[in-house]
Amino acid sequence: MDAGANATTAVAGSNAAGSAARGSSARIDNHQSGAVALDLSYQELKTVADVQEAVRGKMAALAAASRGGRAPPIMGVRLCYNSLTSIKGLAAALSAEIPGALECVTWLDLSTNNLTRIEDDVLQFAQLTSLYLHSNNIRHLADVKKLAALSHLTKLTMHNNTWVESDAPPTGPGADEGAGALGAAGHDGAFGVPGAAATSAGAGATFIVKRDGTVVHIQKRTKRLESSRFYREQILWALRDTKLRNVDFMAISQQDRQATVTWSNVHLRPRAPPKKAEGSELQ
Repeated sequence: MDAGANATTAVAGSNAAGSAARGSSARIDNHQSGAVALDLSYQELKTVADVQEAVRGKMAALAAASRGGRAPPIMGVRLCYNSLTSIKGLAAALSAEIPGALECVTWLDLSTNNLTRIEDDVLQFAQLTSLYLHSNNIRHLADVKKLAALSHLTKLTMHNNTWVESDAPPTGPGADEGAGALGAAGHDGAFGVPGAAATSAGAGATFIVKRDGTVVHIQKRTKRLESSRFYREQILWALRDTKLRNVDFMAISQQDRQATVTWSNVHLRPRAPPKKAEGSELQ
């Protein structure tokens, strides 16, 4: 983790305002600049609007605790362990509350939320050196490609992004007439049979009952992003023009770089068109 992530708790002032500010989760960075990182983890934040309101409160507390009445520079924001499903509008929200946010914020911790995509807002923080996105629900490794725009990026985490897939039969127009959507146990649902239900069959499966009484078991499988083939090589190749030195808290080795080049030569090399068999052309 960066220095900002391991910094000591900021406390200042001996008056009433200073005492109130001691409860703030802002943390002083170890750098001589006096910049701080805002800790907004475990705040049950669900939307960017929630984030903006929380940042506003932290900045007010820091300003009240400061001798000059102004909050110190902000160099990082920790938003982990919340319930964010999207960060669309995050750049504007932080800019509205943090002076020069797009230039001074050098690390963002968005881990352990419910994000499903890497949205373009993160690219507006042009000075980012560290970005933590692990333990979300991001499904597409291709999303990493856009982070190539962050030329100063040195640390990235993407591990433990998981989601659940099932082999439930399709529903709706064109689906098998007998298969219905999952319903509540004991209720008439899309099955057309009183009492037809979707019933739990353990942690890894459920089952539904079709109109003809057939029981269809549905297997649920947890998918993990780092289980993708050549996961590390794809990340390194996508971000080869950045200053990336660490992925998933592991330093990038020379062996990693060689494996990435080998992977790109095999999988990204343009393929020659198939040769036509002699005499196959029309006369």
